[in-house]
Amino acid sequence: MTHTTSTLRAAGAALLALGALANAHAQTPWEGLSAAQRSALAPMQQLWPSLDAQQQQQWLTLARDFEHKSPAERATLHERMNEWARMTPEQRERARAGFGQARSVSEQEKRARWQQYQTLPADERKRLGAQ
Repeated sequence: MTHTTSTLRAAGAALLALGALANAHAQTPWEGLSAAQRSALAPMQQLWPSLDAQQQQQWLTLARDFEHKSPAERATLHERMNEWARMTPEQRERARAGFGQARSVSEQEKRARWQQYQTLPADERKRLGAQ
């Protein structure tokens, strides 16, 4: 084999690897999902094309465990997906930021904040919940 041939083969292999990597990070069309995935993610159908590949992969990870959940857990997940799908892009961005902040708070701090919240009058809790 000549040096040119081996160089061309190496370049071809690299291009194939790059193509596979690009496909792994490409959006998945709704029609490309399995029946089980479409069932699990049904509330997300209209929003699906606007999600980037990383967001789609996160939802697909959730869908993978969907069939192993109880009917009540499935109903709760679908309800939350419906809420997420009804949000505006700005509301979803604020929710993501809130989730990120919540992850950075220790469990002890979360418990303390929850106890503090529980001591508030019912109307104040309702007002905060509406926000």
